[in-house]
Amino acid sequence: MDYADKYYKNASPANKKKFNSLVRDLRIDMSLESAVSEGLRQMQQQTKSTAGGGISKNSTGGFINMKDYYKGML
Repeated sequence: MDYADKYYKNASPANKKKFNSLVRDLRIDMSLESAVSEGLRQMQQQTKSTAGGGISKNSTGGFINMKDYYKGML
């Protein structure tokens, strides 16, 4: 079964192949829902670690304190 067609639609063909293989391996010990969930989690974690998508410890996580931002301009 091609799990990526249903659960991982917009991925590249290489990532779809990895995802399908991962889900097939996980299905040995898990239900389909658990295997798909774990497969998506692992693919997301892999993407973050290889693309530098993780939040650095100096990052504000997208929050900008506007008071500090405008402090130098006023």
